[in-house]
Amino acid sequence: LDMNQWMNACVAVERAVTMIRAARFNKKKSKKMAKLVIGILLIFVIGTSVYDPLHRRIVEEDNEDGKRIWCIATYPARLRIFHSFISTFHFIVPFVINLVSAVILITKRSRQQIYTQHQRPYKELLREQIRQHKHLFTAPVVFFILGLPRLIISF
Repeated sequence: LDMNQWMNACVAVERAVTMIRAARFNKKKSKKMAKLVIGILLIFVIGTSVYDPLHRRIVEEDNEDGKRIWCIATYPARLRIFHSFISTFHFIVPFVINLVSAVILITKRSRQQIYTQHQRPYKELLREQIRQHKHLFTAPVVFFILGLPRLIISF
């Protein structure tokens, strides 16, 4: 799930870079950079969560309903703090990257339109761009809201 959030953030950054670079955007270089970033992200996400399987144990519970199997994580105090920090980091940073990328994309697009639509004020163009690209804000906010229970449970 963490990797998915980071990949969504990478797509948002790529979208913003495409808008900023415009005609100077190099697709070949972008593909090469994407492969590198995916590799780095994979190592980073695995590296920051490798401790988790090492501190899990299987517990079998017998009751009147039958047998249940639980997977329980037990962390030492310092590792609990690290786990909380990493969970928060993997949750908040991609969200912020998505929002910042959306703001960059919308403001850049509005500035580009100023040159073609001289008669319209910048604020009007900006509002129009926000309306057209509101999905860039909606998706990260929905993911954030849906992920909050997972973050809260991790504490």
